[in-house]
Amino acid sequence: MDGKAAAAPPRHVLHVDRQRCLGCGQCLGSCPRGLLAVREHSACLVDASRCDGRGACLGHCSADALSLRPRALAG
Repeated sequence: MDGKAAAAPPRHVLHVDRQRCLGCGQCLGSCPRGLLAVREHSACLVDASRCDGRGACLGHCSADALSLRPRALAG
């Protein structure tokens, strides 16, 4: 080992593709933290800072509009 700490894997956050989202609300109950809502005819993440990035919601969208993306690093 060269003395450098191993980089932690990037944390992820939910992304909603508004072009694909039908606004049906099918995904709303799938988030264990209740962070999904439908606003302006599209699903959205209400509080990205509370998203655990584990993807429990991913399989609950028939339009395949949900994905995980690396969380932007603060600072």
